[in-house]
Amino acid sequence: MYPHLIYDRDAATFRGKISSDKWIDHARTAFAVDPRIALSMTLRFPTNAALQSEITQLVQTRLLELRTIPEALPFFITPKAVNENSALLQQLPHWAPCSVTQALEFLTPPYKGHPRVMAYVLRVLETYPPETVTFFMPQLVQSLRYDEGGECVPEESGKDSAAPVATAFHSLLPAVRQKIVDSFTPDARDMFEREFDFFDKVTSISGVLFPLPKEERRAGIRRELEKITVPGDDLYLPTATNKLVRGIQLDSGIPLQSAAKVPIMITFNVVDRDGNPNDIKPQACIFKVGDDCRQDVLALQVIALLRDIFQAVGLNLYLFPYGVLPTGPERGIIEVNILCVKGYLAARRHMNGILTTVNLMVDSGLPCFSRGDPIGNLRKRFHPEMNEREAANFMVKTCVDAYNKWTTAGYDLIQYLQQGIEK
Repeated sequence: MYPHLIYDRDAATFRGKISSDKWIDHARTAFAVDPRIALSMTLRFPTNAALQSEITQLVQTRLLELRTIPEALPFFITPKAVNENSALLQQLPHWAPCSVTQALEFLTPPYKGHPRVMAYVLRVLETYPPETVTFFMPQLVQSLRYDEGGECVPEESGKDSAAPVATAFHSLLPAVRQKIVDSFTPDARDMFEREFDFFDKVTSISGVLFPLPKEERRAGIRRELEKITVPGDDLYLPTATNKLVRGIQLDSGIPLQSAAKVPIMITFNVVDRDGNPNDIKPQACIFKVGDDCRQDVLALQVIALLRDIFQAVGLNLYLFPYGVLPTGPERGIIEVNILCVKGYLAARRHMNGILTTVNLMVDSGLPCFSRGDPIGNLRKRFHPEMNEREAANFMVKTCVDAYNKWTTAGYDLIQYLQQGIEK
């Protein structure tokens, strides 16, 4: 069903000669063999009106046979059907669950919060594991805007358009949050409060540093970290819930480069929740204040969706959406890419083999061996004098240094000047 990547003039001419009646015949034949084939044809030929119309008619006249095929939903669950309160909507209680992204479409204004459609969406979400639903939490929260008759709740106008505005939507969110918190058991609530209080204190360091001169900020991070203790052994990293926090590396705090804010990187000592409790490893996170981290989340959601799509069709394209968690208005935590650290540690274990491979080419006349001590310099990059923890911290710092490079800052400046996107 994939389109040819090479333009075929004869094939294009042949397709141009297919009449609408012939397309209808093709649709009926495909539907008779397997409705899924016919539904796939509409994806392959999305602009073919005759094909789309015939498939729609076939679906709507044979609904009882298609209840196990969620791909058929868009052919009868439409804004028009919602407007007319069509009898077709009565099929939804019996329909197989669709994808989460399809369910999210039913939460948009054109579907006007129709009770039958909303009931189906809730049933779909309940069939997926919590982590899948949580992935789409930003979209689910925003969909509350359209909960009343499909109309976006209007925001009150004010003199300062940049200031937060009071809306029915915004006033609803604290009530929803409180209802969730009130449902916790005493133990769960205690853990929730300790978790949020701890990381709120760490995040707040970013705001404390802002008035300080740049040369004093690193010392300022350490002073603030010394005031913070880990309240219990069950706290976890918000960006990696399988990592339990055992402590903070007090000297690890690094202020990151930013024109308007002071994001900071902190390294924690962590253990795997289900692993060896004595196997303590470093894990770094970046804490931001004054940035709307939901933008990062949205970009990473798209990357994650593309990763899943590529995997599903067997394309070996590597994407790694790291963790980002908004923890409040213009506050958030960003996961430092631990794969870089793991890759560096793995490469160190095979340092000798790599050095031997390169060393045998020293007398080959390659320009890269023409000056200095290339083998010695390569060996130094592996830092064989360091133990694993020291090497891991070194690579974390290297990642942060790359974040702070003038080229990175220059790119951020260009983004800000051209598009108003702040780092």
